Amino acid sequence: MADYSEFPTTPTAWQEQQIRDWETVTPLSTEDPEPPRRKPDRGALIPGLFFVVLAISLMAGVDLPIHVCRHKISIVLWPETERRPHPMVYDFVTSIYTRPEMGEHILVGGLDAEESQDSADPDAYREGVSLDESTDALARVSHRFPVLAEGHIARGYAGCFDVSPDWHPVLDRVGPEGYHVAAGFSGHGFKLSPAVGHMMATLITEGSAGHPDLPTFRLSRFAEGKPIRGTYGDWLMC
Repeated sequence: MADYSEFPTTPTAWQEQQIRDWETVTPLSTEDPEPPRRKPDRGALIPGLFFVVLAISLMAGVDLPIHVCRHKISIVLWPETERRPHPMVYDFVTSIYTRPEMGEHILVGGLDAEESQDSADPDAYREGVSLDESTDALARVSHRFPVLAEGHIARGYAGCFDVSPDWHPVLDRVGPEGYHVAAGFSGHGFKLSPAVGHMMATLITEGSAGHPDLPTFRLSRFAEGKPIRGTYGDWLMC
């Protein structure tokens, strides 16, 4: 086990530490002159933002069409007289989603497919939200909740998504024999993780025929010109 008592504090250092641990414990090469402590015959690469580029470089000859983009969030304060429970909303007219945030606030995020063009370096991207971006979010959410025209921007921030061309993940066996990948979740990874874990376990142990949904998420769909189309939009998974 790695000793993380002196855990690196920056993403780059953290990434380098993980790579060193990976190389020491579970090398991917099958031609090492010295046998490693463990030599798996199969495995799954499930990269986060800091590993997307690494994953692509490790899988020689395999093109993973995944990049990192910046996603903006604004937190709006409800007018004092309008503070009450409210539902999560996906609004495909104004291209926003909203959810409650600490009772007095509402969180507003974007659903614009164009956001994927705002490429970002996860080690160095603009984590704040500009006045123009906050004003745009307030205008959109006020269209859906008119009382928020009297609301105020409390704060805002930005994070990163690892995005595939159709905003759906790749769950497939790729590259060397026994090598599997789950990546490109485009902001959906956390809430889908139980289902993805089950599907990846099935893929590794039984192959793509072991689960009826696995072929849908195959890597080759992009080269075949058959991206996933969502029920509510071309790129959105709901």
